[in-house]
Amino acid sequence: MPHQETGDDAVRENHANIWQQIARTRPEKIALVSGDRRYTYEEFEQLAEKAAGTLSSHGVRSGDAVGFYLHNTAEFLIAFYACLKLGATPAPMNYRYRGAEVAELVQTSQPKAMLYRAASREEAAEAQRLLDESAPALWVEIDDDSAPQGRGPEGAISFDELLQGPRHEDSGPISPDGELYIFTGGTTGRPKAVVWEIGGLMDIQGSSTYPPIGLDIPETLEQAVGIATSESTPQVNTLPLAPFIHATALFMSTNTLNVGGTVVVNPNASLDARAAADLAIREHVTQLIVAYDAVALPAVEAFEEHPDRDELAVQSVLSSGMRFSDETKARLHRVAP
Repeated sequence: MPHQETGDDAVRENHANIWQQIARTRPEKIALVSGDRRYTYEEFEQLAEKAAGTLSSHGVRSGDAVGFYLHNTAEFLIAFYACLKLGATPAPMNYRYRGAEVAELVQTSQPKAMLYRAASREEAAEAQRLLDESAPALWVEIDDDSAPQGRGPEGAISFDELLQGPRHEDSGPISPDGELYIFTGGTTGRPKAVVWEIGGLMDIQGSSTYPPIGLDIPETLEQAVGIATSESTPQVNTLPLAPFIHATALFMSTNTLNVGGTVVVNPNASLDARAAADLAIREHVTQLIVAYDAVALPAVEAFEEHPDRDELAVQSVLSSGMRFSDETKARLHRVAP
């Protein structure tokens, strides 16, 4: 699995050390929005501690992978944070894959635990059956209101049960030595996992995080925490319409949390452009993450037709995987000048 390199002067830090300090210093700030549910940084911290505790009790240790067979949900980010706390390796997988494809990715990444959405219950069960004795020991189902049919993986627990275990309490600063697997799309062969070093991500993403809101890139953890907890830091509200399985959507979401901003989760597995426009306007979204024209064009059409388009607060739009067309960008500039 290929590694992404960082420079020798990289600021190596674990995002969890920043998020933990936000929870302690500004606990009332909103970290996540999903539907009608709003999670403060304090709740985000507490839920991640509980998820980490249960994962640990099921044998997940530093360096072990955890599979995310999920679309964008608040639970995805809570479990991602739990992995960072443990030093475990998040391994997002395409939630549209069938059981055999998922089994292949599991064989590549060797996760100790797998999270999957209820709508993919049968596919997860098929993957477990195909993997047999090499299947992950723990399977966790995320309720997505899909009224799923069939049986899920043997011995699976609900996400609510994941949050019932003993809390994992950090004994000190969390190591930046963990990893993240991002699978390629498999367009030139079988999907491959690109290995990102957690400690290097903050440095790599610094220019995408701080200068766009008029701030210098921090050089130390203390400076980063100071920015994230300062009342003078501009509010960043990010709506990823591209899935977290794309690095851009996931990285820009973690960047948002690094500055004490809010990630607005669109819980629909498929794009509903009108609902996304409603969400962007209601939550005063400042940053939109799309996946080239396939997502950007329906979104801009929904903005153009929206009766409250004058209330749109979007300041930047980023495309994941491929650039979007000049015409679409021009239309975005007109609706969000």
